[in-house]
Amino acid sequence: MRGLATIGLLLALTTPACASTPTTPDAHALDERVAAARAFQHDYDESLRTDETSCLTAVAAHYLAPGERLESEVGGRSLELIAEPERLEVRIEGRVLALHDAEPLMLDDAARWRLVISRQDHDWRVLVHDRDAEARRNFTGIAWFPIDASRIVDARFIPAPTRNPKQLQTSRGLTKTLHVAGVYQFELEGRTFELEAFAYGSEPQPDEPLLIPFRDQTSGGTSYGGGRYLEPTLPEPGVGSTSLDFNRATNPLCAYSEHYNCPMPPAFNRLDLVISAGAATPH
Repeated sequence: MRGLATIGLLLALTTPACASTPTTPDAHALDERVAAARAFQHDYDESLRTDETSCLTAVAAHYLAPGERLESEVGGRSLELIAEPERLEVRIEGRVLALHDAEPLMLDDAARWRLVISRQDHDWRVLVHDRDAEARRNFTGIAWFPIDASRIVDARFIPAPTRNPKQLQTSRGLTKTLHVAGVYQFELEGRTFELEAFAYGSEPQPDEPLLIPFRDQTSGGTSYGGGRYLEPTLPEPGVGSTSLDFNRATNPLCAYSEHYNCPMPPAFNRLDLVISAGAATPH
């Protein structure tokens, strides 16, 4: 068994909230989990197919540091992008718009072209989306491994006493700052494993999405070489036992588009285990 990430997490093991031992689900409960995994994969495919700002429609990306500006043309319209510390200013043929994190901007009346703005640590990323992109038109679904019930495991979530920031390397050779939320501890094939989970914010929030970037023995072979993601919801305080479903492991968006800046798995999250479940190597 690998050691816990911090002494604080070792101490957290002694708290009553984390003292419960994961139990093996009965056949009916396992059937429900398998059905839920199959529904997740179907819904994931549908979301990529129908979302007009999914990774399938991203056709360009611009990364701007505060103080930088860029002139471009999208959908026949001239744009000027001006990056400031707390906002990105977009000038479109005489109009001046100030955008903040994760705000989309429609560029034409036919709603074919959009900009999606997001923060990348101190920089701004501007993604250009084309509703009619070839990747979206030709999409037939994610390449999934067959559903594997043995890769749905009960796990113990050990919250970090303090959400310390941690810089992860990204697919674009940059770094992205996330916050250590805690560790998921589980058993497979008679061994105990741990995966570090990251949060996007420094303080816990109800129903908060977490990110678990991981590699396993299939990475670079039957699964994507840059690793895969699990994105569980933060368990409620006091809930020691939860579930991790590797059939819900997805590829980072950079597996499908060069325009994304995806965090890579840290060394701690490399599993000495074959996980032939979830998303396989992209088509």
